[in-house]
Amino acid sequence: AQNGGTDGAQNGGTDAGDGMASSGTAPVELSVELDLATEGWRLVHSSEWGRARDLLAPLAASPNLLARCALAACCLHLAEKRMAAKDTAGGKALAIEAVEHAKAAASLDPSSSLALVWLGQTIQVRAKATEGGMGQGKVCAEMVGCWERAVLLDPTDPHPLHLLGSFAFQVSSMNGASYAILRRISPGLKKYTSDDALNYLQKSATPPCRHAAPLFPCVPAALSPWR
Repeated sequence: AQNGGTDGAQNGGTDAGDGMASSGTAPVELSVELDLATEGWRLVHSSEWGRARDLLAPLAASPNLLARCALAACCLHLAEKRMAAKDTAGGKALAIEAVEHAKAAASLDPSSSLALVWLGQTIQVRAKATEGGMGQGKVCAEMVGCWERAVLLDPTDPHPLHLLGSFAFQVSSMNGASYAILRRISPGLKKYTSDDALNYLQKSATPPCRHAAPLFPCVPAALSPWR
């Protein structure tokens, strides 16, 4: 239960494009947007994030929620890939773009658990890209807040449950002093226990949907019980 569906960003994946194509394109007919969004998600799940981003570039300002979530996913994966390659500037730019798409999706439909799942993910990757590991720690409350709201909006969606369970497992394994530091640098972060982790993970044990979210390490390395 540690990879939460697609896990391309953990292994680098295959990426036929560089993901840095310009988003300045002509408007796309509404009848075409759904097909593009669907194909974009297929590419995302094939770990072809650069190709997916290039394909979805015409929808970069679209009110299509699935397309904006797919763009958030592409940029998030590509940001992780750039950071792994020590391309700090490229990773930062893509991480910031990922949050912009996720925020747009959440604004388009505040009741969308999918948008909130990706918003939580992109917030912590942006923090990692712009502030490093401790930056990730600072946004933990905001990140899990997105996932908690997603669960309230759709209790049947396994993905925010899985993400919460994985996060709860991580932090419940920390020693008391490290957890106290994490909660101090991320005000509002509630205490999660191993029982919380088990409860979330058991509830999430359902077949993944085609828009599943990956799990990224979200506890600062300095505080991690596995450092």
